[in-house]
Amino acid sequence: MRIQDWRINRISVCAFCIVACAILSLLLSNGCKSQGIDTEKVHGTITYKGQPVEGANVMFTPVDKSSGSPAVGITDKEGHYVLQTLQGKPGAGTTPGEYIVTVSKSESVPTGETVTTPEGKTQEVVKSRDVLPQKYKSPTASPLRATVKDGQENKFDFDLTD
Repeated sequence: MRIQDWRINRISVCAFCIVACAILSLLLSNGCKSQGIDTEKVHGTITYKGQPVEGANVMFTPVDKSSGSPAVGITDKEGHYVLQTLQGKPGAGTTPGEYIVTVSKSESVPTGETVTTPEGKTQEVVKSRDVLPQKYKSPTASPLRATVKDGQENKFDFDLTD
């Protein structure tokens, strides 16, 4: 892999994250009151083949775009996550409704190659690798669903498999 390819891959990942955040911001700002939204606490655990997944991104996307609020969380070392929307307080959850759940995690993996930077330094080439199966990453492919209910405990544990 040439350094240009690595930079392009890194730029692609950064661009995707920026676009995703912008879309999330737009979705969250539509139709919400200036004083915030009423949310229900949502939490749970993500495991893969029975083992906790640390550092996974968990996203709840409303099935019906006109109701519900997208929400995100990141798992801790035990695989626990707590959701929040941009309008909600940290850890406050999301609004009641039906959601598609996506879970993703990637890591940088050394390729065994090195390159010389324009400054003359040697740098190891890495590539991004998905840690979890692709099917959980996309809202159109993810089989995971959750229904957030008003006034009830909204705990959603997901054990991901291949």
